[in-house]
Amino acid sequence: MVRRDNFVETPNDTEGKNRNGWFFEFHNFYWDLYNIFNPFVDDKTRGANVGRFNFRVGHFYLPFGLNLQTDTHGTLLQLSNDRNFGFERDWYAGLWGSINADVNYDVYYLLGSGYNIAFNGQTGMVGARFSVANKYRLEYGIEGGISVISGQRSSKEGVERSPSVALRAGPEHIINTERIGLDFRYTKLVPTGSVTFTTELSGGHDDSDQVFTQLHQIDYLTTRRKWGLSTQYRRFWQDIRRGNLAPEAFHVHKADESIIGEFTWYFRNDIGNSNLHWIKLNVERQLERQHEKPGTIVTMQYYRYW
Repeated sequence: MVRRDNFVETPNDTEGKNRNGWFFEFHNFYWDLYNIFNPFVDDKTRGANVGRFNFRVGHFYLPFGLNLQTDTHGTLLQLSNDRNFGFERDWYAGLWGSINADVNYDVYYLLGSGYNIAFNGQTGMVGARFSVANKYRLEYGIEGGISVISGQRSSKEGVERSPSVALRAGPEHIINTERIGLDFRYTKLVPTGSVTFTTELSGGHDDSDQVFTQLHQIDYLTTRRKWGLSTQYRRFWQDIRRGNLAPEAFHVHKADESIIGEFTWYFRNDIGNSNLHWIKLNVERQLERQHEKPGTIVTMQYYRYW
């Protein structure tokens, strides 16, 4: 149960603007079925295809960017999907697994409604991500992949940000969406702890608007996992077409751009994420805003999970 009054948009609560007062909130709600073709093949084929064909249905992170590999629900610094699509989780069904020893895949049909199951006339989206296998993270500290999403989603926030999108979206807020993205993370051990470099890049269209998203982040964590420092630069650029929709129509380039610094003191920071306890101080300096004046937002978070 979450209580919100006098809402201020922060990176970890972009969907909260429509949830005044008390709100019952859930995050991940899904079902996995492993090795789904086992009942139909012989033992030799089963052994050769362990982990290759798994089925998922429910509400989970979009198959786009690093969110599939990173649970960010308990942190203040978020990745780029929330701003890019209007939501970071959606209802979907599809397959995931390994193509070979080096490459994993996720391929899904997404409803395109975000938090709630809603059929507003959108056709939904097809999304796919191909990523390096888990062994690269364990052996070399490397994660990364390429993602694509195409189709229709329903997003009130996406319509409100652009007059040209609003002209096509109609009262049901349906947006024709295309994205292709690259993501990369590298963790390097240093004498006093570890440093992690993260990048997410994506480009595409919301109807007639071109969009480009970039996020870059550096994290430092001490060897004893007692405290950490982070900084993030994020920018969502949109080419908003004004006036009529002819090719010669006037264009306005707008962006949401911020740089964020964060300090975290950990009371408990289990490496397996089974017992977490911390306090965070987060300062966001907005450099540019599409519709409001830039400002500075200070957030403190107390978090405990066990």
